[in-house]
Amino acid sequence: ALKLLVNLERQIRLADQLSKESLTALVPAASPGRTDLVAVCREIAEDWQRIFTRHQQSFSFQLPDHAVWVDGEPGQHHQVLGNLLSNAQKYTPRGGSIRMSVTMHPEHCLLEVSDSGRGITPLVRRRLFEATVREHPAIEGHGVGLTNVQAILKSLGGSISVTSRPGQGSSFQVRLRTRC
Repeated sequence: ALKLLVNLERQIRLADQLSKESLTALVPAASPGRTDLVAVCREIAEDWQRIFTRHQQSFSFQLPDHAVWVDGEPGQHHQVLGNLLSNAQKYTPRGGSIRMSVTMHPEHCLLEVSDSGRGITPLVRRRLFEATVREHPAIEGHGVGLTNVQAILKSLGGSISVTSRPGQGSSFQVRLRTRC
């Protein structure tokens, strides 16, 4: 189990490095596929639960009991969710909490990742999706993950927003069109 965690964390660092080298290489020009977002969330939650436990952070998730079909390939949604959970883990202290949820609306779904971490100042929040913008440079990363996330979501017709207050955590909301 420890070997799996080390491997997963190594993969996360590699993904961060690849993100820095090329923002556009990871975003396909067209996204013809369809993905069950709930299945992706369940799969990635399983992997991340181990990391959160190792860092003494609580993790909870609330998902619909049925498939939620959205545009894009599973890998794109893994990258989006992986980046959001990685950031939540990095910026949330031991003893803190991280929550993931998917809620349905008439023509879209809302994927939300919230944490009880450090929060983001208004000045940084306004520029958060620009390449290399970071709130806490001492924390590992390159500052391009959210830029990639936004580019992927834009290619899928989706969007991302953030609400946060310093010292009170952050909440990232991903809005995606649903497909039958």
